[in-house]
Amino acid sequence: MRALIELIEKELQNRKKNKSNALIFKARSYQQDIINLYDKYDYFLLCWCRRMGKDLLALYLACKRCIDVSNSVVYYVFPTMKQGKMMILDGYSNNKKKIIDEIIDRKVLDLPLKSDKLYHSDNTIRFKNGSKIYFVGSQDANNKVGGNLDLLVISEMALIQNEDIMMYLIPSVVNIKGKIILVSTPRFGSEFNKMIEEKPQKWFIDILNALDIRAVDENGERVYTDEKLENVKTLMSESKFEQDILCNIDVANENAIYAASLLKAEWIKDLNITNKKLYVSEDLGINDSTALVFTVDNTIIHHYANTDKATIHYIEYIKAFMKEHNIKDVEIILPHDARNRQDAIDYLTSRREAYNKHFNNVRVLRAYEVNKTIEITRHSIEQHKIKFLDCVAVRDMVRLMKAYEWKIDNSTGENLRVPVHGRGLAASNTCDAVEYYCMRMFLEVYEKNMKDLDWGSYED
Repeated sequence: MRALIELIEKELQNRKKNKSNALIFKARSYQQDIINLYDKYDYFLLCWCRRMGKDLLALYLACKRCIDVSNSVVYYVFPTMKQGKMMILDGYSNNKKKIIDEIIDRKVLDLPLKSDKLYHSDNTIRFKNGSKIYFVGSQDANNKVGGNLDLLVISEMALIQNEDIMMYLIPSVVNIKGKIILVSTPRFGSEFNKMIEEKPQKWFIDILNALDIRAVDENGERVYTDEKLENVKTLMSESKFEQDILCNIDVANENAIYAASLLKAEWIKDLNITNKKLYVSEDLGINDSTALVFTVDNTIIHHYANTDKATIHYIEYIKAFMKEHNIKDVEIILPHDARNRQDAIDYLTSRREAYNKHFNNVRVLRAYEVNKTIEITRHSIEQHKIKFLDCVAVRDMVRLMKAYEWKIDNSTGENLRVPVHGRGLAASNTCDAVEYYCMRMFLEVYEKNMKDLDWGSYED
């Protein structure tokens, strides 16, 4: 009996040794720190700069799960499948070895029979113990919602534009007590950036930039020497350098048009609005949202947006707000297209006519060049000409404004300097509504100051 027990123990030790030997990845010290913490947390967010091996680490942890637990299912999501193949499946290391060969010994893989590739035609890495790693582009990730995923890895999370991943896929993995690893550099006004700023509970968050003392290679040498940093600066814009190399969240959010300005915003703790004049500026949507911004004493006090509602819905919302706060004086600020946009009450009258039936003071603005409206709104925020009431509705509005982005050319990565206008409850509608108020209140003084700047007579 004792001999049998010893035989079983020896077999178990051999299996453990074989599993350990199958993982050949040589981790740097900062990567090893995450490996050591892996069993203590279920959710990891790694904001690491370029060339730190964040995807190598994520692939190692995915392979480790597959080897340690038979029949494991891992989902590895990239912004596009092309990127996934280039970085992992068909990628090569600096040592001219396939990326997969840098992580794991082929002997534990269930390789394709009619191909020299290490992955199968359905873009899976398969293991002899039944485990699988699925590699998918973010737009195809929806079909795994509700599946039993043991581990979800999302690469370049800041570039993921499929909202279903945040709304459905990640929560579905949490519900079945799976693990999640998000890796990226900070980009644009992304959900990834938001998570770093909000620090959600139960997540291990690590930011590692090129200047961090931990950023050393296996020989203890800095990954980015001073000389290399200077060379890298010449290869990219300052904004890209701040994001990709220094992991600067604030600069990353600047691509979200108003993020930098909103960092300088003035927040008002309390404001008595009873019997004050109310301004309601609106962006009128048809296929996208209609957004309402409520302002008193140059302070935004409330925000409301909705979709697929008749104009009378918003009129009644404004009236109810006025009644609740004992406000009798209101000015409605509408965009230039209110003159010809159909009213959803009967589809025969314009929006302006609809509002004129219910309010005495309705102002319709003329059309303005978009960059001028953005500049004046930025200036108004930074100079505290417009302020923000510290309440839930306005905080949520500001968070939405941070997601208002410049349009980026997909082929070149160039900022086209044209805002992205989305559908549904989009940031563009809310930002437009804020801009209309700023144009109504501050345009005249701003333009006068620009003309008078050379004479030193501009107004405060």
